[in-house]
Amino acid sequence: MIVLLTLKQYNLVQKMLSPMEKLYQNDFVPLFRLIADDYRIEAKTAERAAAIISRIGVTAPAPRKAAQLHNLASTWASKATKIQNGPFVYEVELEEPERCLLEKALDAFSRIVMGQMHILFEITDIPESIRENQHALDLYHDVYWYGRYDAKEARDLLFPAIREFGWNGGYGIASKEVAEDARLAYQLVKVLRREYVLPVTNEPIAQIIENPQLM
Repeated sequence: MIVLLTLKQYNLVQKMLSPMEKLYQNDFVPLFRLIADDYRIEAKTAERAAAIISRIGVTAPAPRKAAQLHNLASTWASKATKIQNGPFVYEVELEEPERCLLEKALDAFSRIVMGQMHILFEITDIPESIRENQHALDLYHDVYWYGRYDAKEARDLLFPAIREFGWNGGYGIASKEVAEDARLAYQLVKVLRREYVLPVTNEPIAQIIENPQLM
């Protein structure tokens, strides 16, 4: 399949892949710095938030997921061909497993960048020590569901506009209070899932060509 992308959409994928790879390596700083930049807060705030999440200690590296994203990132440019087709300036050829991988990464990215921090704990692995310890599993449960043990403090550092919201609260994806990166990623997710796309940015909706050999 081929995906037709605008320059902004193409650049977003390039921008997203490395921080998400680092996230799966249990390194939160690159993604949190991206969030800080999106919401115009100090970079050192991102490092403080990352230190809090690391200190909680309920996440572990997910090497297989990190390796998959690394492979996609390293071949992304080679999969793209420059074109001039209306608003679209790149066509990117993807195999079905790559489509699924990109859709899942963009979905997690979009949700985290809009403030849904529980997703971070959902997509990373759990340390072996926690899996075998009921008390530690209860701690993980409280962090994931309720933002306890300073998880909400970390979220509030990154997303001060939703400080007064609960752990699972926040602005909807269509809100201009949500960073454009999150909204643009949401639109790409819907395209890659072949679902209806609610326009939440001014960018044209990306397009999929299912059988390019028939063109």
